[in-house]
Parts: sequence; C-alpha cells; structure tokens
Amino acid sequence: MKKIYFICSFVLVSLCLPAQQISLSPLASYHTGVFDEGAAEIVAFDVASQRLFFTNANDNSVTILSIADPNSLTLVADIDMSPYGDGVNSLDVHDGLVAVAVVAQEVDAAGSVVFMDTDGGFVSEVQAGVLPDMLLFTEDGLKVLVANEGQPSDDYAMDPEGSVTIVDLAAGAEAAVATQVSFSGFIGQEDALRAAGIRIFGPGANAAQDLEPEYDCVIVRWQYCLCIMSRKQCLSAGRHCNRDS
Repeated sequence: MKKIYFICSFVLVSLCLPAQQISLSPLASYHTGVFDEGAAEIVAFDVASQRLFFTNANDNSVTILSIADPNSLTLVADIDMSPYGDGVNSLDVHDGLVAVAVVAQEVDAAGSVVFMDTDGGFVSEVQAGVLPDMLLFTEDGLKVLVANEGQPSDDYAMDPEGSVTIVDLAAGAEAAVATQVSFSGFIGQEDALRAAGIRIFGPGANAAQDLEPEYDCVIVRWQYCLCIMSRKQCLSAGRHCNRDS
C-alpha cells in the first residue's frame, strides 16, 4: 500500500560546461505521510528565517520546515487553518510575513487571506473573494494580489462571480486593507467576448460569473497584475498601483 507522498526535493544546481547544461542532484526530501492527495501543492521560501512553507489541503494546514541545513529538513510546525476556513489553497512569503489564501465552507461564500509570521503566529485576516485560488506579494511587499476563482457548484445551482482581491499593506499587515475588483463591467458583453474567442459557457451564466481567475502574476515595470482565467482561453490585465485602479 502506498503511504508516503514526497512533497519536495531539494537539489544542488551545478553549472556545467557548456553553459546551457545543468546538473541536478537531490539533497533531501520531506514526507507528509499522505499519498495521492493535495498534501503539498504550493511552496514558498523565506530567506531570513531559512524556512519553507507549504500548503497541505488534505489536512487544511500550513507546514513550516527549517532548511537551515539543506541536507536535513526539520519540521518546525503544522499550523491548523480550520479556524479561518474550509481549506488552504495558496501561500506566499515576503520579508518575514506569510500570506495564506483560505476558502470558505460554502460554495458561494467569501474566503480570506490570513497573515502570519514565520513561526506561524497569527497577525491579521482580511476578506477575499469566493474561492481564493492563488495569491502573491508584489515585489516591494506592499500589496498582496489574490485570484478568486469563484467556481460554481457541480449542478450550477450556485455560480458566484470571479474576482481579484488587492490587499494594501502600506500601513502594515495589522492594518491591511482589502479591495475587491469584480468583472461586473463585462455583464452584457457576452456575445462580443465569445466572438473574440473567450469561452462564456456556464448554464445561464453571465460574464462576471464565468470569468474565473485562477493564477496571477505581476509585471513590475508597468505595475500590472495579469490573471489567467480558468478554462476561458484568456487573461485579464489591471493596474495594481492603487486601490482605485
């Protein structure tokens, strides 16, 4: 019976000649004891603390590992995220601050972003959109951008809108301010979107319901956030430089 799930392998990267070739050698692995489940999906590294953080959706937790010695990974803590929601979807870390995306129990309920320190200590929590699927810090650490997928129920009886959450950390994580950005401006433009090759296909769904941000990234030079729309053959771009953009 398969019991062990290898969640991460650390490798020593050696540059070889010619420069195009890379040699990878395993250094260490950590076992969650869970196989064939979402036991370790998203991993982030904090340089100052020399710690790794990863999501364990199977246990609704965040695991903290010390990699001060890359040859021997040490468990620091497993942080139970059930007080904040029904499942952990994503995380990121910047300068000692960890941000975690947590989904709500109800299909159409808003999730949250939970901030903690590198020991797992609670700092603050703000509301996100429905089904926060990915989050990331901007390069300066002053904002967290969250892609809220807003997936429907299996029978489409409930079909919440997708959205993006911009969390402003200018005053510190303790005073974080979250702004929700919707796609309601596209309601009524479904035929034009389909003509442009965008898949709007949910039963009775409008564009705001069917546009489901799943992955986001930042273009630093122009302060843009790009969101890939799940199964829609398109992406969305928006400025993140202030909450009104």
